[in-house]
Amino acid sequence: MFKDHPVTGVGLGQYKDNYQHKYISHKAKEPKLSHAHNNFMQMLAENGIIGFAGFLTLIFCFIFYSFKRFIEGNNPYALMMCVSSLALVLQGMTEYNFGNSAVMKSFWLVQGCLLVLSANWKKLQIARNEDL
Repeated sequence: MFKDHPVTGVGLGQYKDNYQHKYISHKAKEPKLSHAHNNFMQMLAENGIIGFAGFLTLIFCFIFYSFKRFIEGNNPYALMMCVSSLALVLQGMTEYNFGNSAVMKSFWLVQGCLLVLSANWKKLQIARNEDL
């Protein structure tokens, strides 16, 4: 699909129809496949280079930002943000987890909580030290 539509892809949510009607091999063991079992391949097929660049920018900026915050302030919540993002990417190498709403809702909920904790980490440390 990516080779045939390299710039814009086949369209968001169009992988299943295109795979089952145009790209299916007569030797396929799973002819009813609805998604690629890889986030990167799914994004390339559906969104082309343009969408894939946006996808990579989102993921790697998030990882870089959180890792930078960890290095600069030894912030454990920033490290948790980085590691959970890397875990999502790693698991996404064998499954299209960006298409699973339960997984993504959980991921963004955890990331949001960690972002708030990370932003307030210094205040939390000061409050803890005052209590001691």
